[in-house]
Amino acid sequence: MTNVAPGPTPAPAPAPAPAPTPKSKAQCTGEEAVHYYAAYKSASQLCSTAEAKYETLASEALTVAARNHYSAEALAAARDVFLLDNEYLAWSTEGALILPPDAATVQKILDGVTALSATIAQDANATRIGSLLAEGLGIFAKLSAPAAAPAPAGQGAAA
Repeated sequence: MTNVAPGPTPAPAPAPAPAPTPKSKAQCTGEEAVHYYAAYKSASQLCSTAEAKYETLASEALTVAARNHYSAEALAAARDVFLLDNEYLAWSTEGALILPPDAATVQKILDGVTALSATIAQDANATRIGSLLAEGLGIFAKLSAPAAAPAPAGQGAAA
């Protein structure tokens, strides 16, 4: 029998990162506020770029059905810009809470903008346009702090 010396003891697994704390604009550091603004502007640019691509697809569509489909997608992207504007306004003026992004999160949205900008507006790329838009909006949506659960019936403020 051969004696085998035990190998090095593996390092303990790192502790999980603490959950981000929801913050109002007044609670954010300057860096956090800049990152949130950059994420908002990048997500807005992503929507505007997708809207333009869908408008191009609608104008070049060969069937009424395709034209209607791409026009609806363009309207949805325009709606998303409006919703982003309202989310940012709620945070910047009304005290809504966010989960401040880090620079890497902002970069992920910017990468989506770059990829979408490089995507040619043609039928073959329509799914890619939608996927890039959904991915970027999904990243931004994670920055919204979860809403507080409503009080159970009968436990709310007195009328």
